[in-house]
Amino acid sequence: GTACSCITAELIGGICYLFAPQLVGFFSESAEAVAFGTQNMRTICLFYFLLAFSYCIAAVLRGAGKATIPMLTMLGCWCLIRVSYVTVAVSFVNELETVSRAYPITWTCSSIVFLSSKVWA
Repeated sequence: GTACSCITAELIGGICYLFAPQLVGFFSESAEAVAFGTQNMRTICLFYFLLAFSYCIAAVLRGAGKATIPMLTMLGCWCLIRVSYVTVAVSFVNELETVSRAYPITWTCSSIVFLSSKVWA
């Protein structure tokens, strides 16, 4: 199930990457908004497999009665690390892409934590 989710997420991410301007264009006709949306989408969409992986592993752990592990992992990676990264990084590089990078970075962190978790031993 996890492999299927990761593959599906990556296929959707690839489609989003290829058709980003058209997809963003559904929500705005402003050329500047489409450019920003396309940049944001192309920064994050090829990393959707990490998001799918984290959600699937978190669901498996919750189903196994180990809800504390995904709660702490996602709270730490997706909230604390993401907010800290954005707060610090934007003070150095004040660009939209700096904020967009926070998502793949924190999805990677949570995936690494889940992969290295002792619950698999």
